[in-house]
This record gives sequence, C-alpha cells and structure tokens, in this order.
Amino acid sequence: MLGEGALRGPQSLFGVLFQDGAMFGSMNLYDNVAFLSREHTKKSETEIRDVVMEKLDLVGLLGTEDKVCPVRTAFLNQPDRRPQRAD
Repeated sequence: MLGEGALRGPQSLFGVLFQDGAMFGSMNLYDNVAFLSREHTKKSETEIRDVVMEKLDLVGLLGTEDKVCPVRTAFLNQPDRRPQRAD
C-alpha cells in the first residue's frame, strides 16, 4: 500500500471539474475555486487570491465571488464569452 506522501506527486497532476452545478453548496464561488489550492498546495492566501480572481475574470464571473449559488445560475446571468468560429 502506498503512503500518503507517495500519492501527493501523482495527485497533483489532476484537477477537479464541477459539472451540473455540483459545487460545494455551503461555500461561495471564491472558496469553491480556491478549495484545491488550499488543500493541495503550499501557496499563500495572497497567491491563491490572485489565481482565483484571474480565473473568475477569465470566465466572466469577476464580481460574483461572494455569491453562494450553483455554477449554472452564475453562468446564465453572463453573456456568451466563447470564441466564435469564423466560417
């Protein structure tokens, strides 16, 4: 059986994908995005905040970090920011 230390390396290569609004319902959007960084890195809270805010900005959710709501609801209130194909 592998010890916890032996698993840290391979586990750090994986992320979490939230589907169908399956976020932690008891936490706000900011804390949901910051969760893995807090649990699996040695980053300071300042570094985590910088990354979280950048990611929220990338998906058009900057300013919603304090909301406790399913991702689906948050995205329904945002314009479509996906790149459009040039045909």
